[in-house]
Amino acid sequence: MTVYSFSCSLPDNWSDLHFLIKTFGPGLLASFVATVSAFIAWLVYNVAKTQKIIAKNKYKMDMFDKRYTVFETIYEVYELIKKYDIERISNNNFDVDYDGAQKLVKLYLNDIKKINKFDFEKILLIKKEIIKSIRLNKNITKENVEFLFITINKFKEIKEKDFFDYPRNIRLSNSSDELEWVFLSALQKGSKKIFEDKLNTNRDKMKKATNQKSRDDCEILEKNLISNYKQQSEIFNNFLSILDESFKDMKNIKDNFESIYIFMDKEVTLPQDPDKE
Repeated sequence: MTVYSFSCSLPDNWSDLHFLIKTFGPGLLASFVATVSAFIAWLVYNVAKTQKIIAKNKYKMDMFDKRYTVFETIYEVYELIKKYDIERISNNNFDVDYDGAQKLVKLYLNDIKKINKFDFEKILLIKKEIIKSIRLNKNITKENVEFLFITINKFKEIKEKDFFDYPRNIRLSNSSDELEWVFLSALQKGSKKIFEDKLNTNRDKMKKATNQKSRDDCEILEKNLISNYKQQSEIFNNFLSILDESFKDMKNIKDNFESIYIFMDKEVTLPQDPDKE
């Protein structure tokens, strides 16, 4: 059997080894320490960076959850509000004849139906969520939200406001049958064309009167016609002002609420790359 052996001998001159250690040792040790320190610093930096990214992404996820909860509530109401028709089809000209009065009343009733159908209460039911959206969305301001609810309260007051007081107080929320009767009655007294037709007919009758009593009756009727015309035309103008304000308020409510929804929709979108805004 062949046996191999290896020998390990000590340096012949220890002074040379001592010289090398003395000369290069401190530098090598310093380089090693510096390398280790740099490596540790790099590890610390990456751990801190990772923790920062994790914290940032957690913040984004938390904000997304909060925004989405509010967004869901607002979205449900927005889907209802956006379907309301807020285009007015009547105008402020009520100088019509008898046939025109019938047609005009139908337009008024159609417009009032739109006003009564506009359910602002659904927005009031989510008032807390809308106010909360100010803190969750940078583009939604306190002024936007305040204007929305001020307009809603104004619209509510208008709907409850009386614009006719005969035979009893009449407001936009009354039944269509009541409103139709009131409008026709008011137009027959407040329309300039109808008023002038009645006035001319009465004056012709007065000219043909054969006795004083008939002439006196015609004079009394003329005074009543003029008085009713002034009174009813003023009341009707008040009604038209209410109609104008109602449609203006509905548009402001719808537009303002839609802008809140749009801002919410933009900010509620979660980015595919969490590191990107």
